[in-house]
Amino acid sequence: KARELYNLVQCPIVPILSYTPKQNRAQLYVRIMKRKMSQALMKTNAPMKLWCYLAETIPRIHNSTAHDHYLLKGQTPHGKITGVPPDISHICQFAWYEWIYY
Repeated sequence: KARELYNLVQCPIVPILSYTPKQNRAQLYVRIMKRKMSQALMKTNAPMKLWCYLAETIPRIHNSTAHDHYLLKGQTPHGKITGVPPDISHICQFAWYEWIYY
């Protein structure tokens, strides 16, 4: 089904060679995200059913915070790509799986 969709939108499928720098970097970030997810699930004792919401939250936090990387030059990944600093108010107010009074 994926190949049909790619053909429909005329998107070429280009395989990545094994052990290339791009593949290694992607594997590194997947490993980092998995580690952060498992730490957050254990720390908050959140139910495993909510892992998909955490899988969206962790990269959002990662992309909205500045990192010490020479290509970013002190900016966030989101801000470097879009040119606009991200709004992090929703990230700063509450932690993952924190009970709130509404």
